[in-house]
Amino acid sequence: MHCNIILVTLVALLVSSTHSLPQYHTGEHSPREAAPLARALVKTAGIAELSTLADESVVAGLGGFPFSTPEYITDSCPPSGEPLVYLVVWGTHARNLNILPHASLSIRSTNFTNPPPTSRSPLDEARVTLIGTLSRITNDTQIHNAKKCFEQKHKEGFGIFPHRGAFWRMSVKKVRWIGGFGDRHFNGWISRDLYLGEGNGAGSAASKDAVDSVRKQWR
Repeated sequence: MHCNIILVTLVALLVSSTHSLPQYHTGEHSPREAAPLARALVKTAGIAELSTLADESVVAGLGGFPFSTPEYITDSCPPSGEPLVYLVVWGTHARNLNILPHASLSIRSTNFTNPPPTSRSPLDEARVTLIGTLSRITNDTQIHNAKKCFEQKHKEGFGIFPHRGAFWRMSVKKVRWIGGFGDRHFNGWISRDLYLGEGNGAGSAASKDAVDSVRKQWR
C-alpha cells in the first residue's frame, strides 16, 4: 500500500512538472517562411565564409578538396539576393574559380559570437549557405559601380585593402537554411526561385524594415 502511494505521487509530480515546462514561441516552419529570413540575413552580412574546390594545379595534393576562408561580400549592389564577392586576383579562391566556378557562401547570425541571454546555444542561432557559381565581373562600367558600392558597405577596411582584387557575382542554385534547433525552427533546403522571391514576395523581405526586424529578432 505504501509503495502504491509513492508510485502515484511520483506519477503526479512527473505530470505536473511536464505541464509546467516553459512553452516557447516557435519560429519559421517551412521553406516559404524561411526564405525572407534568409534574404534578410544575407542582406545584413558584410563577410561570409567562402568555399571553393581546390584544383590540383593550384594546391598540389589537394585537388577536389574544399577550401574555405572568410571574405568580403555585399548584397547591396544591388540587393538581389546574389551577393558580390571581392577576391584577391592571385589568391587561392580566384585561381580555383578560374578553373571551376562552383562555390558556397555561408553566413551566420551575429548571435553566434555574441549570443543573447535568451539563447540556448550558439548552434540554436540562424545561419544560411548559398550554393551556386561565381562569375568574375569584367565589364568596366560594372566594375566601377561595384567598387563604388562596395566601398560604401566596407568603409572600415576596404579602402585600405593592400592587394589588387576583382569582383565576382554569385549565381545561386540552391539555399540551405538552418534556423536553429529543429524543435523551433525550419532546417532544410530552399529553392532558388523561392529564395529570390520570384512571384511570391520573398524578395521584399530584403527591405530595410524587414532587415531591422530580423536584427531585433536575433539580438
